[in-house]
Amino acid sequence: MIADPVGDWVEEKLKQVTAAVRKGPIGEDHVKASEWPVTRINEISADLGSIPTETWDRDGDDSITLAECRVLLEIAYGIRKADGSTLRLPSGRMLNLDVFGQFDANEDGALSQAECVARQWMRPEQFQQRDLNHNGQLDWSEFAACPEMTLDPLEEFYWYDTNLDGQIDELELVADAAAHPWHKNIGARLMAAFSTQGGVLTYRDFQATPFANHVTDWYSPLEDKNQDVKISWAEFYNNTTPQAILLYREYFNRFDRDHDGSLSYDEYKFPLDMLRVPAEYVFVARDRDGNQLLTLEEFLDETPPTYADQVSKNQFEMRRQFVAELIAKADTSGDGRLSLAEYAASKPERLLAIHLDFVRRDVDGDRRVARSEYAAPNIGSKSEEVARVESALFDLDDDGFLSWQEFQCSPPASPSAEDLFVLLDTKGDRKLYLGLICASIQQSNTAQLA
Repeated sequence: MIADPVGDWVEEKLKQVTAAVRKGPIGEDHVKASEWPVTRINEISADLGSIPTETWDRDGDDSITLAECRVLLEIAYGIRKADGSTLRLPSGRMLNLDVFGQFDANEDGALSQAECVARQWMRPEQFQQRDLNHNGQLDWSEFAACPEMTLDPLEEFYWYDTNLDGQIDELELVADAAAHPWHKNIGARLMAAFSTQGGVLTYRDFQATPFANHVTDWYSPLEDKNQDVKISWAEFYNNTTPQAILLYREYFNRFDRDHDGSLSYDEYKFPLDMLRVPAEYVFVARDRDGNQLLTLEEFLDETPPTYADQVSKNQFEMRRQFVAELIAKADTSGDGRLSLAEYAASKPERLLAIHLDFVRRDVDGDRRVARSEYAAPNIGSKSEEVARVESALFDLDDDGFLSWQEFQCSPPASPSAEDLFVLLDTKGDRKLYLGLICASIQQSNTAQLA
């Protein structure tokens, strides 16, 4: 039987806590809550030291036993829920706490029929069958009795290991990220953080990863709240102490490969506001190999849609071609790559954002946005009619479509008056009536706000 690495982490910490709790050569298996060795516990782990004494004393009898310490450590490593309920069955299967949390929209610790039906998990009659105490909701024990809400780590491992060679390689991880975009944020960084065999994940490696421990939502993008282009511990740990706090810390430390106490974009992918953060931060975030030069692949930072339909493939090629042209225009040295100076001078992020919007609206992939495609995001909203007026107003050649040049003039691109003047001054003679253009934009924006 292959040992569970998360269980091993619990045992290792329990030995340290036991040593801190026991007194003298014979030792004790408990300590008064008033004598809880906070300083020694803090030396083992600041995260454990921050947990209030009353949380360790689970039965509130003013005595903390080693059995209570074990339960708390299992909570801290995601083996149990905060109330002590186990997340692991004797069969080796694991309960999916992540799904329970996503379904529990009002966060009351139970699932109503409306919450289950809204997630298309079960029909009303199925809910009634599983609501064993007929109180109109599924508590944790009723949820745990649903076979589809348990996961077999070994089965999941072989779901990734498509060639059945007993290990997961980089290509298998990338293929999964393409088929399941929610894995992309951590999948690309998983190998460096968890592989013990260099470039592959063994089953034991996999058991240690977020993919095998469904105790929280590991996949949603983290928010860089202070826009410093790093994820701090406070931004990474988004649960309630002590739930899975040591598991989070284990993952944080593994992803933090340079051990500087924060996660860079290269260590853990997270959304960057490319238009707000300084150019040098964005450059570093995009420069994945750290060679001070940006290549086309680093700039694009997208996985080719190998499984997608033709329209998706066309849109990807449009993006790729646009980025290549952008690099060629800014590449003053002619080496096919951008230095920080070339990148900062070209200010490409705004154009990239506008072009992404252009491509997304161009549903049929014909490299132009039909008036109906322009208005599509606004259908059903108060701004639908405004969008239709805009599509006609900025269709400058009145051919029923907005070209890339025309789209850059439209309100979604938020052009400044000077930008708009340059875009419309196709002859370069500086003889456009700028006042009329600004008035048209102001009229359109005023209508949209109304």
